[in-house]
Amino acid sequence: MFYWIIYDISRDRTRLKVSRACQRAGLHRVQKSVFLGKLRRKTLFALRTDFNRIVNWRTDKVFFVPMNNDEYRQIHRTGAKRQTPVLPPHAQPSFY
Repeated sequence: MFYWIIYDISRDRTRLKVSRACQRAGLHRVQKSVFLGKLRRKTLFALRTDFNRIVNWRTDKVFFVPMNNDEYRQIHRTGAKRQTPVLPPHAQPSFY
């Protein structure tokens, strides 16, 4: 399943740890504090466990938003004339 990981973290050091953990998990940065990618259940639980240890839950927020293949296909982008996919081609779902 695809997941959006969206966070609002006040400390730079914590924010850096979270972004590096997302990149290690194979997620792709969409914006500065927004990542998207496919996660297996085991990887999702590992990320949540890591974040529970490093994030200050009194001041910071991290959202794990699930999205299936059908919902992924419905993503539309606007903005710059040259549109690149939200995820690189190797990370996109294969549709039958």
